[in-house]
Amino acid sequence: MINFTKKLMAVFVIALLLINNSLLLLISTAVEEVQKIIDSTKVTAVVETTLDKYVNYDLGNESKGVMLQVGLKTGIKYEEGQEYKAIESTGTLVNMPKINEEYPERVEVIGISTKATNGGDTAKDWQYVYDAEKGELKIATLNGADDNGNIYSENVENARDEYKVIAYYSKNAYTDEKLERKIDITGKVQEIVSDEQKTKIESEIKSENTVTEDISGLISTRIDTSEIHNGYIKSNKENGTTYRTEYIEDVRLDINYKEIADEIKINLTNSIGKDEEKQRTNDIVYKSTKISKQEVLDKLGEDGKLQILNESGEVLGEINKDTEAGDNGVVEIVYQNEVSSIEINTSKPVNIGTIRVQNTKEIKETVTDEEINKIIAESKIEAVNNVEVKSTRETEKGTEEVTEEQQVKNYEYAEEKETEIQGTETKVEVELDKKDWTNNVQNDVNFTATLVTNNERYT
Repeated sequence: MINFTKKLMAVFVIALLLINNSLLLLISTAVEEVQKIIDSTKVTAVVETTLDKYVNYDLGNESKGVMLQVGLKTGIKYEEGQEYKAIESTGTLVNMPKINEEYPERVEVIGISTKATNGGDTAKDWQYVYDAEKGELKIATLNGADDNGNIYSENVENARDEYKVIAYYSKNAYTDEKLERKIDITGKVQEIVSDEQKTKIESEIKSENTVTEDISGLISTRIDTSEIHNGYIKSNKENGTTYRTEYIEDVRLDINYKEIADEIKINLTNSIGKDEEKQRTNDIVYKSTKISKQEVLDKLGEDGKLQILNESGEVLGEINKDTEAGDNGVVEIVYQNEVSSIEINTSKPVNIGTIRVQNTKEIKETVTDEEINKIIAESKIEAVNNVEVKSTRETEKGTEEVTEEQQVKNYEYAEEKETEIQGTETKVEVELDKKDWTNNVQNDVNFTATLVTNNERYT
């Protein structure tokens, strides 16, 4: 197993060195059995790119610049009639765009998954290098053989390798004006498939973007909620019931700039709305929060911590290296009292990436207005530094110098996510008291129809 690991790393190094401007070449592991040559006209290398973030930032003390985040997905598509052959390796060359005639001074890549190449639901067996002088980013992903010489060969429709590419530009790229800028991303993707000829399937990367305003923030949240229906809201109004509507909210805290500040504060609040109107509400409450302990330690370090506070500043839960987690590595914080907003505080990040937060929430029985058709989850992010402030005060002994620690905000970003409250459905369950019927005789069967009403989705 050690020899295989050494061989795999050697292949990575060779693969990355052989990628150049004109052609992507990747060295793949050997396949012992001879396989049929594929028809390359029926196979396409798939590449998808998105410009997810463009941020001009000024954190003070000459700490300014531009950050880009590019979403990158690669895969392979077979036309009907062509037998699937496994991908042995995927090579990607990305020419990073210039801003104000400069390439990024630093690029970091986060691997999300390598499902297309080697079946990894998370990213595995991949490496990247960045050449700041040429602005070239090279990513190599391998489908290495196991101890039995087999490589991953499952044909999963629409499978993709997925990465986040985060580029950091110097202060020369910063502008405090709303300038129109072209952010064009080019490059090439090459898939080597495991037929006899090790056929290379290539595709060009070409993404043209024009920006003037910031897109997202250095620290941001992505919020998704489960479906919400108004069945209980209607029942509470029409029948005087006291049902609460429970739903799940997933918050992804994306940290893209680890040097941002000493602490990060994310305030989560809620509003309810009617068409274009909205108002802040305390009638949506948090029941519990689940967070992976390992994700916290990965992003904040072994000495880092994440705290959950209520609107009064009381600490409701904390995750650090000594916090006990469940069997799945998740820490669940259950709120004993009603909490209508929470604040997530973290220590200074040591790595970029995502911390996932899952909140279980309830719309209280006090919400009975059927015209309410949406809820709005709001997040306000602040990055603060702990600084020492010196002052003087007069005492009986004369003037005395006093040093106090204060928190100074150096960055903020706010966003919100609307979720539509959907109407209810009618569901009837039908049961038969007899399912074994006999030919040529009368069969007496009783049908029982039951209207399902034990869920906010049905009326």
